[in-house]
Amino acid sequence: MASVRVALPLAAVVCVSSLLMSGGVAGAALSSANTACRDAIAKTVVALEDTILNEQIKCHQARSRGVLDAGVDCSDPDDASFPGAAAVAKRAAQLAAGVATKCAKASAPAANGYASCASPCDVTVPAISSYNDVAACLICQTKDTAADAMRTIVGFSPPVQGAATSAEKCQDTYVGKGLRTFVKKRLTEQRKCQLKEDKGTIGATDCRTADLTGAVAKALAKLQASVAKCTDADLAALTSCASTVAAEQVCVSAAGISMADGLFVATYPEPTTSDGCVLNDNTTSTSTVNPAGCAVLARDTSGCDAARAAAGLSGYWRKFSCRVTLSQGAGGVTAVADGLPDYKSNYFDASNACHETYTGAIQNPNEIAARAYSLTFPAAPDTTSQAMRGAVVGLALNGVPIFGNFAAPGDDIYQEARTFDRCGAHPQEAGAYHYHAEPYAISYNDANFIGVMRDGYPIYGRRDPDGSLPTLDSFGGHTGVTADSPSTPVYHYHVNEQTSTNAGTNGEKQWFLTTGTFRGTPGTCSGCN
Repeated sequence: MASVRVALPLAAVVCVSSLLMSGGVAGAALSSANTACRDAIAKTVVALEDTILNEQIKCHQARSRGVLDAGVDCSDPDDASFPGAAAVAKRAAQLAAGVATKCAKASAPAANGYASCASPCDVTVPAISSYNDVAACLICQTKDTAADAMRTIVGFSPPVQGAATSAEKCQDTYVGKGLRTFVKKRLTEQRKCQLKEDKGTIGATDCRTADLTGAVAKALAKLQASVAKCTDADLAALTSCASTVAAEQVCVSAAGISMADGLFVATYPEPTTSDGCVLNDNTTSTSTVNPAGCAVLARDTSGCDAARAAAGLSGYWRKFSCRVTLSQGAGGVTAVADGLPDYKSNYFDASNACHETYTGAIQNPNEIAARAYSLTFPAAPDTTSQAMRGAVVGLALNGVPIFGNFAAPGDDIYQEARTFDRCGAHPQEAGAYHYHAEPYAISYNDANFIGVMRDGYPIYGRRDPDGSLPTLDSFGGHTGVTADSPSTPVYHYHVNEQTSTNAGTNGEKQWFLTTGTFRGTPGTCSGCN
């Protein structure tokens, strides 16, 4: 069974914690030009995602029945043999034309929150200077998000049934069409809500989750009912995200919510306003959002990139936030950081502008405090493995330290995980904020670069660049290509799933950043214990 999503309890899927993802200042209407622009973007994104899902489903149906060559990737609308390419291209052209027309009188893209295009679409759209760039970015993100959702519900290489079997009907009709209907309804209701907020007819509202009319809840129930028409035997013949109907209802719902919410956040970034939190300057929310509402952030490093290039830094080192000071010497690269996150957290003091309210986890009694970290990463990592000791074992690209997959003596790391904030971290008693597990503001179920471990090896998200889950060694890594080394295989770590065997948390799973052992010798570190 090719499971590509973490199964969530159904209540967690439905009751996603609230987060203000919508644009605009609380209680203030946007200009009519900006309102019309944003609504036009949203309408055309909904139309494009619906067209893509429809064409993907038709393609998978034909492939499953043996009408279409099995080598066609029906989840990828950019696949050279994708039969729905013309329909998708037509709808994409309509999106571009509509945005150009409706946004002609709007403020500059950056003022409406469209500052940069998130990975992997930043390759296609490296910079946003016009609404043509905004359209191109959203077209790419919609395709990518649809491909991710489809691979969740059918797998990466779904079996060819050879005929119109009950399993094929389960995959393409009950699951596929059910997902398509739900995503369109959720996005449409989100757009209607956001239009009201942008016009000022309702106050500040989290339109990602508001469901003002109850239509989204009804659509989710219909999706559940549609998936329930499958049988466990049908699912056993498929490569969907679950092997039982009950679990399939959960993971398909999660896929639909993730797709809709991701596109909503991409469509409605927050217009440029100052909320007093300077830590999140130069960051923009992407379309990738975890179930707790933490968006993977795009970080603008243009302010420090030239200096880093001049210092001889290249590759992933130039992805580090400008809040991290980097230098290069004979011994390797040295990073200096204060350890503060570049997003809001419930662990900041309540009087801090970067404090947010979050009730989705148990809060420990500690508060975030600035620290002084200086880590030197070996220029030539070796293979003299060592057990991880102390606190800091690596540094994330935003300057937040990485801790191991273990808790303080006598504690259970799986219980500690229940105290993580929305973005997957917490502070210890001295205020040192840190990650043990997948850092959701950097990576969520993807192949993103996360940071560098103290032995000098980089760490990436759960997946390889081709979207697959890699087979890892005992250190949590392997040798293969990465987004930063696409043609030459290199050793690197990955976020990896582990299961508790501890009493009280036995069977609980967590995507940790380490296995507890370095592959090589760690470099020096000041402030790390």
